[in-house]
Amino acid sequence: YGQSERVLGLALRNKPREDYFIVTKVSNKEQRDGNVESALRNSLKRLKVDQVDLYLMHWPQTGTFLKTWKQMEDVYCKGLTRAIGVCNFKEHHFKELEAVAQISPMVCQVESHPLFPQDDILCYCKKNEIQMMAYTPSGRFDKRLLDSTILNKIAADHNKTIAQIIIRWHVQRNVIPVINTTKLEHLVDNMNVFDFALTDVEMQGISALNCNCRLRYDPDTVDFTKC
Repeated sequence: YGQSERVLGLALRNKPREDYFIVTKVSNKEQRDGNVESALRNSLKRLKVDQVDLYLMHWPQTGTFLKTWKQMEDVYCKGLTRAIGVCNFKEHHFKELEAVAQISPMVCQVESHPLFPQDDILCYCKKNEIQMMAYTPSGRFDKRLLDSTILNKIAADHNKTIAQIIIRWHVQRNVIPVINTTKLEHLVDNMNVFDFALTDVEMQGISALNCNCRLRYDPDTVDFTKC
């Protein structure tokens, strides 16, 4: 989203549309502007496509997110996006949405990593057939992860990097990790996580690193004008 839409529009313009899955978001400012269809059509113009695969509400912004969701249902019904979802929701946001929604979110993207796995949201998503996505999936390589005896042992046992172990942990939790890198070798490594599996004991050991440590904004306390 943002300026990345222009870059992607140029980079993908000669690629077969079926070869990529494209996701963008309605921002807090666009929520306040109050016209989701206009926001999405502007994104489509920058992306040089007629439809995105997934359109997300970036934050459950107080005072706007319920109205925004109703408009997201409209653009979904018009075929401007193949799926709609939310970001940074807690369970109480879902409860508020249930009161007005005719279409349930198909995806929920939240901060999730071994220091903050958000098991409660994952449980809610599985129960309600919502696909969970994780941003900050490697916990910004927090020192507590890099120095973790458990992670280092598991990485050595599988001849993988700590990043690959954490990505595999997400995959086995049925969570889609949204991974960022600027280095080609890391991109290759990040995709090379399907030739091994973590044991139940290893999965439990990684999950035990949970210290309820949120590294990004809390949707209940954030200043929505700054995110």
